[in-house]
Amino acid sequence: MEELKEKGDALLLAKYNRLLAYVYAITQSRWNLTVDTARKALSFAFRSKDKGEIILSKSLLFFVGAILGEDIVELLGDIKKSRRKVKGLDFDKIYCHIVSFYYFFVSTRDILRIEEIEKMLMKAFRYYRKKRDYFHLAVLHHLMGNLFIEKGLNVKAIREVKKSLKLAIKLKSIYISHIYNSLAHLLYTSEKFRESYKYSKEALLLTVKEGDIKEICMTLVNMAYLYMTVNEFRKANFVMEMLFRIMSEAKIEELPIHSNVKLWVMDMYIKRQLGLVSPYVGMVYRTGVPEDKGSEAVSFYYWSIAMQTENLDEKIKILYEALEYIRKNEFKYVEVKILKDLIHALREAGREKEAQDVKDYYITLRENYKFYRILLDTDKNVINLPFPKFNWELIINEARSRYNLLQLQDKISKIRFLERIQNLVISENDERLLIRRFLNIVLNSFSVDVVFFVDKESNDVYLPVYMDNSLDISSLVRLYIEHRNVPRDVEVGNSFVLPFVFSDGELRGYLVIHNFSEGKFFRMEEKNILEISSMLVKSKLEILSDFRKIEKISKTDFLTGLPNRNEIENIAITEVERCNRDQNYNFSLALIDLDNFKYYNDTFGHMIGDLILKEFASLLRATVRKIDFVGRYGGDEFVVIMPSTDRNKAFLAAKRWIRKIFSSDFYMDILRSFSGSQVYIPEDKKLSMSVGVADFKEVGYNIQELFELADKRLYVSKSKGKSVVT
Repeated sequence: MEELKEKGDALLLAKYNRLLAYVYAITQSRWNLTVDTARKALSFAFRSKDKGEIILSKSLLFFVGAILGEDIVELLGDIKKSRRKVKGLDFDKIYCHIVSFYYFFVSTRDILRIEEIEKMLMKAFRYYRKKRDYFHLAVLHHLMGNLFIEKGLNVKAIREVKKSLKLAIKLKSIYISHIYNSLAHLLYTSEKFRESYKYSKEALLLTVKEGDIKEICMTLVNMAYLYMTVNEFRKANFVMEMLFRIMSEAKIEELPIHSNVKLWVMDMYIKRQLGLVSPYVGMVYRTGVPEDKGSEAVSFYYWSIAMQTENLDEKIKILYEALEYIRKNEFKYVEVKILKDLIHALREAGREKEAQDVKDYYITLRENYKFYRILLDTDKNVINLPFPKFNWELIINEARSRYNLLQLQDKISKIRFLERIQNLVISENDERLLIRRFLNIVLNSFSVDVVFFVDKESNDVYLPVYMDNSLDISSLVRLYIEHRNVPRDVEVGNSFVLPFVFSDGELRGYLVIHNFSEGKFFRMEEKNILEISSMLVKSKLEILSDFRKIEKISKTDFLTGLPNRNEIENIAITEVERCNRDQNYNFSLALIDLDNFKYYNDTFGHMIGDLILKEFASLLRATVRKIDFVGRYGGDEFVVIMPSTDRNKAFLAAKRWIRKIFSSDFYMDILRSFSGSQVYIPEDKKLSMSVGVADFKEVGYNIQELFELADKRLYVSKSKGKSVVT
């Protein structure tokens, strides 16, 4: 993955993230991780400008349930437009897979007309019949059943779902239990309670056998709701308690479509009828006005408020609101119960005629639902259903096993993450690459918006290779650069900050992980794993920092701070290699010796001699060009390597050094500062320097002879007198 990002191939990155999102979805990893990865795939697809990949990435977002109805309709339009423009994709297959997905029906039924959805389903029917794809045909029959429910044709709906069941049984599909649940739902909305009970029981047996905990929970929801519909609240309560125990054991915080709403309604009725309160209801629904104003949840919210309202007129007003919202949804058996509460409240308020008018209106409106009048006219049990005889311990053990499996998968993912960090720490010896690759792994392994590293040593900010360009992180970066003393393990806003403190107390920098969305938060387990991985990276950074310091010491002259003899030879070899690559390239070498330096060492002591050497080294470094390399060869001998310079230019440069360095008697200032009085130096003992220069071409490209020739010319210069260049 890191190699792909370094190459910057957006198309390959889109395909990689799309595949990764499929893997997360199949292995039932966290939903938000699946969605974030799918969104990354779409972002890279847009960057690559590949129309086929854009459609595939959008389709992926649809299949993980992360785009809304309007976006789905737009996606189908894109598929139609791109059919002739993009080759290599089976657009009919993508189109039909989308149309036959239950989420398509749920998301678009309030946007598209029922007739339009029916046309799409019929087109998919023709495609799958031609392909002999019986699995998708079973799915489509199920969807047609839901469509007929919307049209109020319950008999046709049951017929379609039974066709679906027949195909699913023939294929031995895991889809069977879901169809059994749908049949149970259809049958008890059609007043066929005993048959509904039969299919609910079959669904529960199948889901236990398959080990699908969420489907077990959904089956129990349907069964409890069936009991509630026929006014058997004690049985409904027993099944609900079993449901909540399973959800608690399996750590299931929410259930698929409509379940939270159903559980809320059941709980409210159980509280009214039996005075019982389930301690687990808060786990599946958080009280408050839902954001989706077209949702049945709005109706249930108003209904629950009405039940707690003592003012009769206010209660009637709120019940009317609840009834209006529930009319728009499929919960007709809930609608009749709200209606009963409204009629009872109206009669209690003395508004008998209004109560009768409302009752007559809804009976006429729901003439296709025979159970409507039955439930409306009686408070007694409509029908007695047998109590299910199941091995509840078996179901709970299955839930516990699934929970243990999820825990194991979570531990495996943590181990794999740490293995990746460990491999990175072992293999990467470049500090900058180590930090960047670490950031990439963190960004791809956790559901976070931003991750970066503030390097306090260089005041640089390291970002991952991939970062969403739409995110403005400048204020965040500024915060951690300007505030140098952020305490350990601090949390600023929605950030998680980890300081990298070395063993000597030096603060190297901060790892900053931030989410802009308030809905995203860091679990304690995630923080712990990030702390462990950061410790590994911090330890490697400290080792590399120590190694860098040791390496610098091994290459540096302790007194002058200039490179030592070993480093001089390394630089010379580098210049030789440049000459080997380019025949026109040349460089020169200048050997420098300080004249009369021994006099100062013997007369004034080695400490003064060292100060003179140190000051001379500083002046020489400031005098040569920036591209020239200055080093101490040993004693009072220095070397200057001059790239792209022949002997004549080097000769003139050396003359210039002598004039500039010795234009002032710098060494006399050092002597006076220590003696505190005037110091007399004989004319023949004044400090100067002799230089010998040679270039690489004149010695026939032989590095050893280059040093020898420069050394010979240095001795010639010394024999001629002071301040001579040869």
